Amino acid sequence: MGTRVLIVQHAEKQATPGDPGLSETGFVQAQAAADKLAGLTVGALYSSPLRRALETARPISARLGLEVCVDERLVERMSWAGEDQPLKEFLAEWRRVTHERDFRPRSGESSRSAGTRFHSALCELAGRHPDTTIVVVSHGGVTVDLARDLVGDEVVEEMAPGIIDAGVANCAITEVVEEAGGLRVLTLGSPEWEPKLTTRAPLRPVTDGLVRLRPPGPGDARVLVGGRDEVFHRWLGPGADEPSPTACIEAGGEVVGWVDYDADRAWLTPGEINVGYNVFAPYRHQGYATRAVQLLMHHMAVATDQHAASLLIHPENRASLAVAARTGFGRLADVDGSAYFRRPVPPLAYADGVVTVRRPRISDLDADFDAKDDEQILWLWLPGQREAWEAMSADEQRTHAARGLVERISAFGPGPKWTFSVDSPGTDYVAYIDCDLANEHVQTGEANISYSSHPDHRGRGYVSRAVRLVMRFLTDHTGCREAHILVDSENVASLRVPAAVGMGETARWTNDAGRTMIRHVKTLERPVPAS
Repeated sequence: MGTRVLIVQHAEKQATPGDPGLSETGFVQAQAAADKLAGLTVGALYSSPLRRALETARPISARLGLEVCVDERLVERMSWAGEDQPLKEFLAEWRRVTHERDFRPRSGESSRSAGTRFHSALCELAGRHPDTTIVVVSHGGVTVDLARDLVGDEVVEEMAPGIIDAGVANCAITEVVEEAGGLRVLTLGSPEWEPKLTTRAPLRPVTDGLVRLRPPGPGDARVLVGGRDEVFHRWLGPGADEPSPTACIEAGGEVVGWVDYDADRAWLTPGEINVGYNVFAPYRHQGYATRAVQLLMHHMAVATDQHAASLLIHPENRASLAVAARTGFGRLADVDGSAYFRRPVPPLAYADGVVTVRRPRISDLDADFDAKDDEQILWLWLPGQREAWEAMSADEQRTHAARGLVERISAFGPGPKWTFSVDSPGTDYVAYIDCDLANEHVQTGEANISYSSHPDHRGRGYVSRAVRLVMRFLTDHTGCREAHILVDSENVASLRVPAAVGMGETARWTNDAGRTMIRHVKTLERPVPAS
């Protein structure tokens, strides 16, 4: 099979010397690249240490659920420091290095040397991950140098006309495969590259702060088999010798069970999956199965086009019948002596006829930037953040805002914090809202809700409506049982929201800044399963 290496060109960088980061457009491009790669099963993610590559890698990291491994060997062949070399001179050297492959410039290394270094690095990285796919975020010069070494200039120009002189487009992908210790180029600098997806979407690690789902890894099969007991065999049979479920269930860093789904049962309708799970005996009756099934539903909503899920439960399996009730499955009929339960895969946007809460998108940037006024800064920003913000230029502030927005977009899948933009009829982004299930001031696995209205839309009740909708998201996508809102006692406008949604005050305390904070809590209402 060999190892597939996807070389992602960094996104558009700022036009400054040294080690520039991404431009505002670059952050948009990086998020688009992350979205393109989202459905792939990827074994590792590597990046050049240069800032423009790392900032491109971060949304990919969030989308794939992989840490970024920095490798110095993935750097560009030349970099413009700007200190003692005019840009015109640097560009002249770049062109000479391109056409005289053994010429060594003052600001880097020769084309041939860079290609050899990059080739060696990719072969070594591929060897670490046999028969899988890895992603490498790097630079156009060394990518073309590598291709020229592998196939020669004539073939390079046939594969991507003009690329030797023009370079690789922002976020274009070069696909190579490692075979018998060497590399073969499949595509070169392609902006139109599209992944070859499988019908079963790989699970990206996801957590609600208390329970974490992750794909199984080496050694997990032995743990899963070792967790079987009399209860497992009674309801699930002998089990596979080498189990490989959709996800392992983790709690407190330990594997406590598994959750799985399939789509090939005779009773399933098109677009429907069947869900199965097991929690090991020492960890039962702690809510882990409920939370795991809910997180699997979230994965199905984010990563697949399936529209319904089912459970097939023996009528004497009271524990699983209770899980079905808590997770919103309604009993429909019996199949081969077992109760057949079904529920829809939850939506990603919720509406009440006045407002809609949805995933943030990069087009929210202007409204998000404008919403950062004194009111938001006073009540939501942490100490020191105002000073850092005011020390930035206007361009730096927009770039900073774009980076934060991209991070919120990328984090929507894996949790434990989900952020939403709020739209009203005819107007996008009238408010911002988030729910954090790992907030230090709230019990782990329960939700802390924060919000901020755009200054042009305050006082219209949009935030209260959005909070109610986010609580629906929490009941559909997570196993959390409570929603909390923490408000400064002097923030009169924000205090209206918990009152409007029926939250009761449960505590007051003084925070580190000497401010009196009020806690409001509401028990989430689970939907009554349809029968």
